[in-house]
Amino acid sequence: MEEKHYIKWTDIVVAGKAYRRSISPGDAPEAVFGVSGENITAREYCNVHGLWKGEGQWA
Repeated sequence: MEEKHYIKWTDIVVAGKAYRRSISPGDAPEAVFGVSGENITAREYCNVHGLWKGEGQWA
């Protein structure tokens, strides 16, 4: 992640609850959430490309 192109935040929604992690330029482009469930929605916001959203089941 660079100063001009980076992920600002990532979050997941599980069972109606949202969990968010902020990320800064220079950080690894990853976030770990200690929750599990079915029908998880994952989202992240890139300062260049905008909002990305994915749904499914992840381990």
